[in-house]
Amino acid sequence: MIAGGALETVLRYLCEKHTILPIGSGTIAKYQQEMAKARGAGNEVISNGDEKQVLAWSDLRNQAAHTPLDFMKNRTAPEVSLMIAGIRSFIAKYT
Repeated sequence: MIAGGALETVLRYLCEKHTILPIGSGTIAKYQQEMAKARGAGNEVISNGDEKQVLAWSDLRNQAAHTPLDFMKNRTAPEVSLMIAGIRSFIAKYT
């Protein structure tokens, strides 16, 4: 959950930095959608590959937040460690 919160914060920062203003409340998915629209208009903030990874991390974060018992049963410590390492790498790449 904390890694997902950090990812959401960085995505919000990137939107603000590139003058991309999501409509409504910000979420990982909302920030990603707005950056995808910007890329389609010629303003690439994050790569298409990184966007797909962000969506996968968003799904894991939502699972952890909304169904934590299922998340704990279905995910291994190495999977979670890999997610955290990936988010750290993403943050380092884009900030």
